[in-house]
Amino acid sequence: MGLNWVKSMGRDTNPDALVALRGLNALGWNETQLSMFFRAIAGERNRARALADGQQLVWTGPDIDQTRSRDTGVVVREMFREAKRDVLIATYSYSEKKNAELLFGELAARMDIEPDLRVRMVFGALRRFGESRRAAVDVYEAFVERFRTNRLWPGRRIPHVFYYPDALERNAGEACEMHAKCVVIDDETLYLGSANFSYQAHHRNIEAGVKLQNPVLARQLRVEFDSLIA
Repeated sequence: MGLNWVKSMGRDTNPDALVALRGLNALGWNETQLSMFFRAIAGERNRARALADGQQLVWTGPDIDQTRSRDTGVVVREMFREAKRDVLIATYSYSEKKNAELLFGELAARMDIEPDLRVRMVFGALRRFGESRRAAVDVYEAFVERFRTNRLWPGRRIPHVFYYPDALERNAGEACEMHAKCVVIDDETLYLGSANFSYQAHHRNIEAGVKLQNPVLARQLRVEFDSLIA
């Protein structure tokens, strides 16, 4: 029965597959066993296809013919809209004032109406251009004041904000920066790329990244930042 079933696959079947199937049949595999084998292969292929479908190139820069990438700002705002429980944002630098609404307006509005949505932001550096000589405590207090007066965040409910203190305290020659740029949503989706959270990076610079629908990696990245925060 198994041999007849293999023969019935016809001329369009991959020759290598036919050789393999006949070999399995010669070892005593029957139709039921071969069917289970095919289902296992099909399941693995479907899993691999789903994983591939969950990967997107994220690109900011000049339009290129035939590109399949998506703009950084568009992808990140889409991720914010999909968030249900938890948002983690890490960036080295962050543009202020008029760009805050463009970058975070949708997320801030959702935070204001959904009290259970947790948003955490991790900054690498709080110093603005021209503040290299200011004392660390002065830089920190100025940053807090800008957040409190809605110049850094366009909503009423403020996210949990963390910064890497070594970036303020160490001399330039000894600096150790928090330079990661990423977004993690609900331990399910993550963005990793070169773009900081600025209008330039999300809409004008040449930036490259990837959006992944991968709960394992998303959780691993979130746990790394949990440990750093702790």
